[in-house]
Amino acid sequence: MLEIVREDYHFDTVVMSRNHLENRGFFPYPCQVEDWLKEHDTDLEVWKNARTNKYRIVGVDYWTIMEIDAWQLSYGIVEHIKRIDSRRGYRAINELNAADERHDRNQQNLLEDIGYNLAKDTRKMVSTMH
Repeated sequence: MLEIVREDYHFDTVVMSRNHLENRGFFPYPCQVEDWLKEHDTDLEVWKNARTNKYRIVGVDYWTIMEIDAWQLSYGIVEHIKRIDSRRGYRAINELNAADERHDRNQQNLLEDIGYNLAKDTRKMVSTMH
């Protein structure tokens, strides 16, 4: 089946993304951190919400990569952004999901280890009682 898409569809989504940011009170905030981010990727920008004192790192087509507090706006956030693989389109949610899966696996392994050791200790106690 052939699907017809308007030529300005991409433009509309970009405008909607930018309007979404502005409707939430965020506006471009040129700063030293933005200059450092642009050294890594020219599409990255910093936007600030003056009412809540929150900052957003915005990527291609005004997609928010992450929202941070004022005290986090330093070179450390630039190093964090560099660790996010740009080939995946700055989808930080993928990074967070992978971290959650690692955490869940580690917790499951810890529970299994505790259960094994508890069973082993219980066996020793029961065998010495008889």
